[in-house]
Amino acid sequence: MLTPLRAISFRPSLLALSLAAASLVAFPAPAYAGPCDAAPAGGLGCVAEGENPGNPGNPGGPNNNNGPNDDGGGAIGNSDPGDGLSDSGDPGLVTEVEDPPEAPLPDTADTIAKAFNQIEFPVPTIETSPEAKTYVRMKTSFWIPEDEADDITVQASVGAAEGVQPQTITATAELKYVLWDLVEDEMICEGPGRPNGEGPGEECDYYFKTSSAYHGMEEFEITATPYWHIAWTCAGVCPDGAAGIVDAEYASPAGEVELLVDEIQTEAKDN
Repeated sequence: MLTPLRAISFRPSLLALSLAAASLVAFPAPAYAGPCDAAPAGGLGCVAEGENPGNPGNPGGPNNNNGPNDDGGGAIGNSDPGDGLSDSGDPGLVTEVEDPPEAPLPDTADTIAKAFNQIEFPVPTIETSPEAKTYVRMKTSFWIPEDEADDITVQASVGAAEGVQPQTITATAELKYVLWDLVEDEMICEGPGRPNGEGPGEECDYYFKTSSAYHGMEEFEITATPYWHIAWTCAGVCPDGAAGIVDAEYASPAGEVELLVDEIQTEAKDN
């Protein structure tokens, strides 16, 4: 009799363990499972346990970067949505990038002065024919070399370095005439004159009336003063116009030469 009783009491326990294992395999585990304790009547009992997720937290305000509200635990609180709101809760303002202010206008007169100061006027080399010595009532030609009578062009510019808007002035000096001081008189010749009194161009010839000795001088000191017409043009920012005149008759430094003017003496012979 003792042997059958042991077999009967053992089998229900084994069966209970098998059923418990089968239930664990067949059904998915909950999010949280409590410990499995021995159930009454020799079986195993596993009780599913879980925490109350609580109510969703209140969403944070525009400036609320906190997590869930303290009164609940499940829902995630409002984080910074990155919606362009400023820290004060107002919509973010788009800042327009303003263009830098324009530089002041250039002073055209100053730029013209800079250009004018760059002009290098040649001191004329005086040529005469006859050379060095001439005579009263003889044709004497005067001239200066052509390359000393050529137009002179210079430029001056201002801009960012001077803190103003860009401007370029081009100044051109053109020979207008030459004033010749011949001691006993003056004459004006258009242009540089003609070498030896020949060839194209304006003539610049003179006939002396008196000798240098007559004036108590061994030689005449002849001077030639060039007069120039100087104009300017503007490029870039030109508040005072695109062109103008610097000087209509600018006298550059004079050249000098000594010239002996002699006189031929004739004597009347008695017959």
